[in-house]
Amino acid sequence: MSSTSAETAWIDLPGGVPAFTVHLPASEPRPGLLLVHDRVGVGGRRPYEEPQHLFDTAGDLALQGYVCLGVDLYHRGFTLDDTRVLQDLGLGLEYLKGWSAVSERIGVVGFCMGGRIALLAATHYRQLAACVDFYGRPLNKELSPRQPEHPLDRLNRVGCPVLGLFGELDDGIPLEQVRKLDAELTQLDKPHRVVTYPAGHAFYNHLSPAYHRESARRAREEMLTFLAAALNS
Repeated sequence: MSSTSAETAWIDLPGGVPAFTVHLPASEPRPGLLLVHDRVGVGGRRPYEEPQHLFDTAGDLALQGYVCLGVDLYHRGFTLDDTRVLQDLGLGLEYLKGWSAVSERIGVVGFCMGGRIALLAATHYRQLAACVDFYGRPLNKELSPRQPEHPLDRLNRVGCPVLGLFGELDDGIPLEQVRKLDAELTQLDKPHRVVTYPAGHAFYNHLSPAYHRESARRAREEMLTFLAAALNS
């Protein structure tokens, strides 16, 4: 997963919100992807010293023909609340919508913490045409002023196809939650696919000890097939 053939740049969204873009030069607009980082973060400010994999993931997706944008959600500090996070992602979405390199279709892809946020964003922004949740909790650990709603409780507001990719051995997200996500989307007649793999949390992060090569390979194929159908049609 390398972004050496793609153009990468840091930009400032309105209000000074930092974000990065990765894309291949192209003569025609391509679908956009709003990427949501995991708990490690992106850029120079992050709460953990683990390697950041979102840049390599963005590079890989750019090589597949997507224009990627990732927002640094920690720019205000390391305590996040859903309202501000969704505002920041909304700025990224508006940037992609106004960029001539991007076609009309834009999706969101998130990992871990970012998977939960991606799912939540799909219930708030009807402009999104696809949502990929990599092992993000459908249910918060608890409701709080910072996280006042469970993503699972807002699924009736989802306006795009959803792909959920989870590890069967993830001790942070019980399989019962994954089954509830699948069942609720089915009950609501929302286009979706929920897939589990014989792996733990963060199995897609190739820079982490939790990386599970075969599960990551299969999940990548699942994601690319899903995105092609949702964003290139």
